[in-house]
Amino acid sequence: MDHKRKQRLTGALVLVAAAVIVYPLLFSSGYEEEVLALTIPEPPAAPEIPKYIERFDKPLIVPEEPADFEPAPTVAAVERPSLDRNNIPVSWSLQLAAFSQFKNAEQLQSRLRSDGFHAYTREGKSHKKGESLYRVYVGPDLRKEKILKLRKDIEKDYSLKGLVVRFVP
Repeated sequence: MDHKRKQRLTGALVLVAAAVIVYPLLFSSGYEEEVLALTIPEPPAAPEIPKYIERFDKPLIVPEEPADFEPAPTVAAVERPSLDRNNIPVSWSLQLAAFSQFKNAEQLQSRLRSDGFHAYTREGKSHKKGESLYRVYVGPDLRKEKILKLRKDIEKDYSLKGLVVRFVP
């Protein structure tokens, strides 16, 4: 393209851009917002109180609580679960056994569940041989004391000494 044609095209583009900007300013009819008149109705008059209802100007008498009554613990009194560095509540589980065969872990898990425990199984690797191990757990719970009590109950009923471990989701 020759130099004169480029200049003409550039000049035409500049004129069109200027027209697009200036035209609305010169020839606009002045956009005016239409204001709607808002009418707020008067609030309704207070309802009349029937004659058979009396006004209660006397304070309400609350009976005293018996001396042996213990109020419910407040939120501050209830122990809050501690949080780890990722702001996840610290919870605990009870590891009961580790099996090399999934079938054995599944049998113990189903037996625990049938007795009402929250049992689950996780697969992991053996530290020495690198083989798969299937660990059976009961829990988790936010209170370690509850898991320790559960450990005693399971030891008595199942003759299994459990290991309290930190629950990792």
